[in-house]
Amino acid sequence: MENEPDINSNAVICVVLGAVTLVLPLLGIITGIMGIVYYNKAKKEMPIKGETGEGVAITGLTLSIVGLVLQALIILSFLLFFFLITLDVMFY
Repeated sequence: MENEPDINSNAVICVVLGAVTLVLPLLGIITGIMGIVYYNKAKKEMPIKGETGEGVAITGLTLSIVGLVLQALIILSFLLFFFLITLDVMFY
């Protein structure tokens, strides 16, 4: 069997953190930011170490960004909901 280059471990961590970002509310904000950081680390390490995993890293980055956007929308919707409830109570 040929010696295939290994997949960068930071790229794999990036995918895992991106997936967790989509699943966990509020804690997903932290994991999403960490996923972006690990993407940058993986992108810098891959050419130096001769490892593969560019697609894996990009997938992790995409999951992290989508997760962060969803987290922000969820937080904004809760804030709007409570603001409207408060506003409705004030006018009764």
